[in-house]
Amino acid sequence: MTIFRRDGHFADMVLGELAGRFEAPIYGMFEIEARIKAFDWAAEGLEMPSISLYGLPLVILTPVPLTFIGIMIGHWMFGAAFTATSMIGFIALAGIIVRNSILLVDFIRHLSDDETPLRQVLLDAGAIRFKPILLTALAAMLGAAVILADPIFQGLAISLLFGLASSTALTVLVIPAIYIALRGPEWRPVRPAQPGARPETGEGLSDAIEA
Repeated sequence: MTIFRRDGHFADMVLGELAGRFEAPIYGMFEIEARIKAFDWAAEGLEMPSISLYGLPLVILTPVPLTFIGIMIGHWMFGAAFTATSMIGFIALAGIIVRNSILLVDFIRHLSDDETPLRQVLLDAGAIRFKPILLTALAAMLGAAVILADPIFQGLAISLLFGLASSTALTVLVIPAIYIALRGPEWRPVRPAQPGARPETGEGLSDAIEA
């Protein structure tokens, strides 16, 4: 038997298969959120669970469009047109950037406690995770540099090289800035006082990034 825990307390894992009109996951997510809000939790003597389907993914995806800054600068420097291979490079780049964002966000969530201010947590997480993020970016950039002179795949190489350079720097700056803007530098998570209790949270993007 598998036992699930969250914040040191027992938790239940609910799984389900989506089919029919909910086969696309996004429709199923919307329906789950609507049913949770419509259920009379007070009548059952329960507290409505805090759920957010958009907050944390939006935080993680924020650095992706910022890669266009480096991509556009790179194409301008080389005098190259933005081609189909350039777009392929951007799509490939998105996967790397999301992985880097997850590394940072997940570490921030694990470091957060009720004693350490958010500002210190962000500084520690950035310092510890910057090296893995940088090494991932450098490995991809070195691989892209090999095809930089190729007339067909030059756009792909430029997108990877300059997009990674800009997004790597922006990831470790933008994500902590979002946390500070939503929570403030002195914020600390509220932990349950008793086993089985849940922290009181509101709604919106700021609650989605709470550990």
